[in-house]
Amino acid sequence: MAVTATATDKTRSDIIGVLRLKDFVDIHQSPNKDNLAFHVIHMDTTHSVLDYFQWVLRDVKENKKDRTIIYCQTIKQCANLYSLFLKELDLNKENHEGRKVEMLHALSTKSVKENILKAMANEDGCIKVLICTIAFGMGVNCKGVNNIIHFGPSKTVEAYIQESGRAGRDGRPSNCIILYKALMLLHVEKEMRDYVRGKCDCRRQYLMSSFEITTNSCQGQSKCDKCSGSTEFSPSIEQKITDDTPKRQIQPAQLSQLKKKLIIFRKNMYCELIKQSPTGQLPVITIPDLLLGFSNNQIDQIIEHCDKIFDLPDLYKYVEIWKRRHAITILKIIREVFDEERQDDGDEDELSDDDLEFDDDVDDKDMWEIVIPNEELMELDWDELSYSGLFPEDMSILEYSAEQIPDIPDAVAGMIDNIQMD
Repeated sequence: MAVTATATDKTRSDIIGVLRLKDFVDIHQSPNKDNLAFHVIHMDTTHSVLDYFQWVLRDVKENKKDRTIIYCQTIKQCANLYSLFLKELDLNKENHEGRKVEMLHALSTKSVKENILKAMANEDGCIKVLICTIAFGMGVNCKGVNNIIHFGPSKTVEAYIQESGRAGRDGRPSNCIILYKALMLLHVEKEMRDYVRGKCDCRRQYLMSSFEITTNSCQGQSKCDKCSGSTEFSPSIEQKITDDTPKRQIQPAQLSQLKKKLIIFRKNMYCELIKQSPTGQLPVITIPDLLLGFSNNQIDQIIEHCDKIFDLPDLYKYVEIWKRRHAITILKIIREVFDEERQDDGDEDELSDDDLEFDDDVDDKDMWEIVIPNEELMELDWDELSYSGLFPEDMSILEYSAEQIPDIPDAVAGMIDNIQMD
């Protein structure tokens, strides 16, 4: 007998092949649960992490019955978030007895794990919020869970369905929420990345299609954010865009031109980065976006909000930009596309000599601490990464392709020109 948890058709087929099963009976059940509502929320840079968990903290303070599991992608994220919760709720870090908020990961002691599993198996157990990694996994008996929050998406759709399936086992309407920043998408498979980015009409249908299950769009109380058009779980402090917000009128041709220039700008950064290396290779081959700090996510955000971006504060509000050089160049591109002169509004839109020497006011290590998906990447010395020469004074360079830039091998130029933006 071979037994598995949530598995796609491909996974089941692989298991059958590896075990060389013959004359067997395949018994499986649909992972579709009609009482689950799926939401995805992008965490913008204007709010703190805790802003996105205020409703959870409020439920704990008001002694509500609902339970919440918060999945983090690393032990470090788990510990950071746990510390924030303890501080906000004024809980004693040393005394675990009767505590409403707990943490579980691979390094938790045996006694802590046993106490948590025992409490979660009891619908009336004291734990109301469990902050954990996937160490709280298969075979776990948890009751009364009505909210599953992923602080950063799971690596695969299969893993996400398995983890979110721990909500709503009592049949009550429950919520499955993903909170993410762009950097959190670097470690996930494309299918999961497309789900988070909303490349679907219905989140439930998209998830079930991975299991080759055809289902109707969401119904009743369990509608996803796509079907309901709701942002119910967005932070209450989130500023809604009103009719008073200045907006520019944009023509389709301008939007197309803007995207083209942003793509060329990104390709030029690849070229310059390669030119700086004595070996002609990227310093980090597998994830060059980490070095550039400018990826498809930033391009998508600029295109989505370009009607509201007039100055640097606007750009920082709507786009995840950490390098001031990036922001200034992007703002120049936007103004060039829309044929607008630089406004004399007090913003320092030009680079000074000091800016060329010291790139940013913010420490990159602090910026990456809570969202970095791979602990080993923290060993990179970000201060040693040189960005000199990446940002042309003459914006006309954006009209050129990679093969027109000198000192770039033809093969590399061809690769850069063929970079896919989706």
